[in-house]
Amino acid sequence: MTIVQRKNIVIQLAIGFVLLGFIIASFSELDSLWGINHLKFLPYSYTIAFFLISLLILIIWLQPNLGTPANNLIDGIDRLLWGKSKIARLALTFSLIIPFFIFRVKAPLLGDSWTWLAIFGHGESYILKWAEPGSILILRSLQNLLGGYSREIALTAFQIMSITSGVIFVHNIISIIGQICKTASGRFLALTTIFLSGAMLLFFGYIEFYPTVWAAISIFLNFAIRYLENGRNLWAVLLTYIICLLMHLQTLYLLPGVGFLIILKTKSKPWRRILLYLYGLGTIGGVIVLIWLLSTKIEFQILLLPLFRGRPPATDYAVFSLIHLADMLNLIFLVFPCGLVLTVIWILYGKRKFDDVVFRFLALMSAGSLLFLVLFGAAITMGRDWDIMSLSLLSPVLLILYQIDRGQPQISRKIIISYSLCTGFMTICFLATAIADKPAEDRFATLLNTRNEAGWAIYANYFLEKGDTNRFKEIIERRNEHFPNLKRLKDAYDLIEKGHYSDAMIIAKNLVKQNPYNSNYLQILGNLYGKFKQYNSAEEYYNKALRLQPYSSTLMNEMGQLYIKEQKYEKAMSILKRAHSISPEHTFIIESMALVDINRQDYKHAIGLADTLFIMDKNSPGAHLISMIIAVNSNSLLAGRYHYNEFLKYGKNRSDYAEIIEYYRYLGD
Repeated sequence: MTIVQRKNIVIQLAIGFVLLGFIIASFSELDSLWGINHLKFLPYSYTIAFFLISLLILIIWLQPNLGTPANNLIDGIDRLLWGKSKIARLALTFSLIIPFFIFRVKAPLLGDSWTWLAIFGHGESYILKWAEPGSILILRSLQNLLGGYSREIALTAFQIMSITSGVIFVHNIISIIGQICKTASGRFLALTTIFLSGAMLLFFGYIEFYPTVWAAISIFLNFAIRYLENGRNLWAVLLTYIICLLMHLQTLYLLPGVGFLIILKTKSKPWRRILLYLYGLGTIGGVIVLIWLLSTKIEFQILLLPLFRGRPPATDYAVFSLIHLADMLNLIFLVFPCGLVLTVIWILYGKRKFDDVVFRFLALMSAGSLLFLVLFGAAITMGRDWDIMSLSLLSPVLLILYQIDRGQPQISRKIIISYSLCTGFMTICFLATAIADKPAEDRFATLLNTRNEAGWAIYANYFLEKGDTNRFKEIIERRNEHFPNLKRLKDAYDLIEKGHYSDAMIIAKNLVKQNPYNSNYLQILGNLYGKFKQYNSAEEYYNKALRLQPYSSTLMNEMGQLYIKEQKYEKAMSILKRAHSISPEHTFIIESMALVDINRQDYKHAIGLADTLFIMDKNSPGAHLISMIIAVNSNSLLAGRYHYNEFLKYGKNRSDYAEIIEYYRYLGD
C-alpha cells in the first residue's frame, strides 16, 4: 500500500467518524451536542436519507469504476465556474434567489431576530445601534421604499437584505476560490466546503444584520486577494473594509490583515520599518485600551470571557473551561460540518509555510478571527447566537483550503465527492431544522439554560405572538424555575409598593451582589436609593444599568424621574426626549416630560404634550392628570374639577390612582 493510499484511507476514516458522530449525536439525550444533533428534530425520512447517503458514500469508495465519472464531474464544474465564460457563474448565483426565497426562515428564533422585528416594526423611531450603523440604515431605507415601518414591512426588508446578501456572497466566494485555489480538485473542495456550509442559513431570509456582514466581507476579500496578485487598487480594498466596519464593528478583528496590506504597499524599507513599529505599537496600545475599558466600564466587562473563572450569570463559563471548548467544537460542526475532515486533509497534505503574501494575509486575518472566537463574551449563548460567531471561522477555513491546494493533494476524487455528500447532507439537515416551525421551536428549547434568561423571554414571547398563551405560560413557569431570583426581584418590587423600602433594599443589594451585570437588579437598587433620597448612589446604579441596556426607554424614564426629584430639569428633559425617540408609544414617558415642563412652569408645552396623549387616547387618564395639575396651578378650579372627575373615571388601573385621588380630593367636593 502506497503512502497516498494510506492517507486516503485516513481521510475516509475521518468522514466515517463524522457520519457516525452525526447519527449518535442526533439520537443521544445530550442537548449539549447542538452543533451536530439535527436529525432528532426532523421527520424520520431524514434518518432514512442519512443511511442511504452513507450507503452511497460506501459504494463510491468500493466501486473502482466510479473514478472516471467523479473526475468528469469535478472537471466539468471547474470549467463551468472558473472557465473563461462567466455565464454559468452568474446563472448559479442568481438562481439561488429561488431556494433562498422559497425556503426562507419561518420561525425567527435564533440570534436577536425577534428583538429586531420589535425594534423596527413600530413606527418612525428606531434604535441606531453603534455596532452596526450601516446595516441599520440600509434596513430603514428599504422599509421607506416598501412604504412604511410596520412589523410586516420590517420582516420583508430583512428578508430582502438576507437574500441579496446571499447572492453577493456566493458570487464573490466563487471568485475568491478561483484565486486562492489553482487545481480543479482544490476548487471543488473549497466550493463544497463553503457553499455547503451552515452559514448559508444567513441567506434564507434570516432576520439579522450578519448576512450583510458576510456579503461585505466577501467583497473585501475578493478585492484584497486580487490586490495581492496584481498590486493594484489598494484604495478599493480599504474602501470595502470601511464598508465592512459600517456593516458591523465585529470586523475590527480583521484589522491585522488590513494592516499587512498597507505595509506591503510600502516599497521603501525605512517607511516599511516605521509602519511595522506602528503596527506593533498599535497592537500594544489596543490591548492597553481594552484592559482599561474592561477595568473601568461595566459594559465592556461583559464583552470578553474571563480566563479561568466565569462571571455571573455564567460562573462556569471561561476561556479555559471545557464547556467553552465544547461550544467552539459545536460551532465548527454547525458552520463547517466536515471541518474535522478538512483538518485531517490539511495535516496530511497542506503546505504549511509562511512564504507568500496570500498565506501571511490569511494567517493574520485568522489570528484576529480566532481570538474573537475564543475571547468574545457572547460565547455564553453561542448556540442561540451562532450567527455573530460564525464569521470568525471563514478566514481560517480559507487559509486551510489555500494550503491544501498549494500542497497539490493526491486525494482520490471519489473521496472528494463523498466529502461533499457528507457536508451537504448535514447542512441540509441544519437548514431544515432552523427553517420550519416545529423543528426550530423544538431545537430552540434545547439551547436554553440557566445562563440565558433573555433567550427564555424570546421563546415565551414567540408563542405569545402566535396566540398560544398556554405555551407562553408554560415557558414562563419553566423560566422562573431556572431563575429563582426573578421571584425575589418581584418580591422586592412588591415591598416597594407597600412602602417597605428597607426590606426591599436588603433583597436588591443581595441580587446585585450575586450578579452585578444584571440591569434589572441595578435598576431596582437605583430606585431604592432614590426612595432614600441618596441621589448620587441612585444615579450611579441607573448609569450602570443603562450602560448594560443602553436602549431601555423604561430605564431612561427612571433616570428622568430621578433628575426631576433633584430639580435637574435640563438633564431630565434631555434623557426623556431620548427615551421618547426610542419608544414614542410609551405614554408614561410623555407624562414624565410634561412633569418636567410643569416644574419649569412651561405650561404651554405641557398642554401640548397632554394634547398628544389625547390624540393617542381621547380618554387618556395621563392627559387629564396633566391638564388638572396645570389648571390647579393656574387657579382654574372649574377646569381642574372637570379633569379630576375624568381622571376618576378613566384612571382606575393606574398604580398612582389612589394617591392622586386622595391628594386632589378637594376638587371633587
